[in-house]
Amino acid sequence: MRTYVLLLLTTMLCAAEPAWTPILDSRFDGSIALIPIPADSKNASGSLPNGAKEDSNWAELKIAYEAGKDAAGAAFLRATMSEWKKGEAQLKYRLPKLDPGTWRLVVNAASPSKNKLTFGISDNGPPYKQHIKQVLALKAEAGEQTVEFEVGALEGAKALLVRLGNAGTVELRSIRLERRN
Repeated sequence: MRTYVLLLLTTMLCAAEPAWTPILDSRFDGSIALIPIPADSKNASGSLPNGAKEDSNWAELKIAYEAGKDAAGAAFLRATMSEWKKGEAQLKYRLPKLDPGTWRLVVNAASPSKNKLTFGISDNGPPYKQHIKQVLALKAEAGEQTVEFEVGALEGAKALLVRLGNAGTVELRSIRLERRN
């Protein structure tokens, strides 16, 4: 009887969870091919997962991207900003049309230098207006952080920007953008 009640309670709690539809699911576990950053990039070197674009040519910094593994063998994308004078290192993901409603960003990352990451939903072209901004403080150990936010009516092409604003190292394991059904 006790097991039956526990199973029933667990089923009820799981059924109460809202359903989410992934719009972007970028895993840095080696399952997505890495594409070299073009040699003519002014600030960046290394490789990025297919679908991510390095977008820092406007800034005054040096950043390198590389695949890495922690002591347990878990893979990640390491971003190391060795020089910083002005601006932010930016990874950009083009997004499909975002419907109004509740959205969430789920990030699994670490920063041995305890950097912050800024995530933004912005126009994918001029005037580059930022519509949503979330700042995540990272710890030295990897962990998942979830942020929910509301999106109103947005016109035109949008992008998810992942920004590192000062020298240091960030280890990205995954980034998901999901819409509540």
